[in-house]
Amino acid sequence: MAPQPTWAEDSSELVAPLTATPPPPTPMWRTRIVKVIKGLCLFGAVVSTSIGCYGFWFSWHTYHKGRQVDPVLWLISFYVAAFGVATSLAELDAAIIFGRFPFLASRFGRGATYVFIGSLAFVQGIQFNRKFGSPYFMIVGGYEMAAGVSLAASYACVGTGGAGEYNVYRPPAESAVV
Repeated sequence: MAPQPTWAEDSSELVAPLTATPPPPTPMWRTRIVKVIKGLCLFGAVVSTSIGCYGFWFSWHTYHKGRQVDPVLWLISFYVAAFGVATSLAELDAAIIFGRFPFLASRFGRGATYVFIGSLAFVQGIQFNRKFGSPYFMIVGGYEMAAGVSLAASYACVGTGGAGEYNVYRPPAESAVV
């Protein structure tokens, strides 16, 4: 019978017994594939932030030209820009974002977020393309959804922590919380 993990005296973490065998290392090619997918997702997050800002600018520009406000474009642009910044920080392993949005700590959570934001941008892009003849939002939305599906699939196919299943963020110990 294998020895069971015990609680450490000075913290709330489990301590593995010394006789436990470490998990086998993840093959290098899997780690590289995950890193490439994360890089593509970082690019998509930065581009989605840019189209969110472009949507704000375009809303202001059309207001001055046609004297009409498009609140749907404002709202979707806000969501796309805000989640673009959040997912960019998550891909760059910023611990502050994981404390506020813990679902972004896993590749599957970030992938689902990319699909959500990509679908918003894609649907807004359809309307934008009909009105103004610019497919930019649709292209970025499609790219973002594809990147999200790839990231979620990498979570399913490479299920070990050695290839970056969870980011390095660890929540603070309960004793440190005031």
